[in-house]
Amino acid sequence: MPPITAFSVSIIGLVAALAIYLGAQGRTLTHRLSAISGVSVVLCVAVLPFYLLKAFDNLGSETYEAGFIAYLAATCVAAAAALGCCVRLLYAGRSRAA
Repeated sequence: MPPITAFSVSIIGLVAALAIYLGAQGRTLTHRLSAISGVSVVLCVAVLPFYLLKAFDNLGSETYEAGFIAYLAATCVAAAAALGCCVRLLYAGRSRAA
């Protein structure tokens, strides 16, 4: 992977790990959604190299391009959900501590 892509994937992986960690701390719906979104981000990042290679090897094929766009959309939604859950859980933890 190019360095900027590897860096981006590393940051997304850290957000996913934080979402899973924070989600495992409680039993509320927000905690469960945080863990689920973190796991979905990890799964998306785990298959990223395969879809990148398929997309770049078959740029003229509509089948792979549509799948790659759908995959990127799913990854973005999962990463945004994980980040949102992390922020909500961190903010809720600070407001309870005060």
